[in-house]
Amino acid sequence: MAISLSGRSGNKKMKTKISRGVGSVKKTQSSKGGKKEMKIVSGGERFWLFGGAVLCSLKDLEDAFKNLDQSFYGHHVKKDNNDFANWISCVLMDESAAKSLRGAKDFSDAKKRLAKIIKSYKI
Repeated sequence: MAISLSGRSGNKKMKTKISRGVGSVKKTQSSKGGKKEMKIVSGGERFWLFGGAVLCSLKDLEDAFKNLDQSFYGHHVKKDNNDFANWISCVLMDESAAKSLRGAKDFSDAKKRLAKIIKSYKI
């Protein structure tokens, strides 16, 4: 795993690149408009849904949630584990979004929380 960070505090841009194996994650965060740029991952950093669909971003996850049913959600979310939140935290590097999804009471609540999270990103 290679990690390189550069940036400044305050209102300046901050860039982060994290590479693991064949996949990579790129993050560019700017204070302009108060919205973050959506990360799009590739390779081994993508999320494979039960059933075969592959996700590369939070927007992909939101789209998948619109087409998933409770059984697919239940395959990835258990009382003591939330695969979606783990991916968001560890790969997409958005701990606040991950924490929000971990707090969801059920699939319907998770969809609402994800929609709110998406609004904090540039799309």
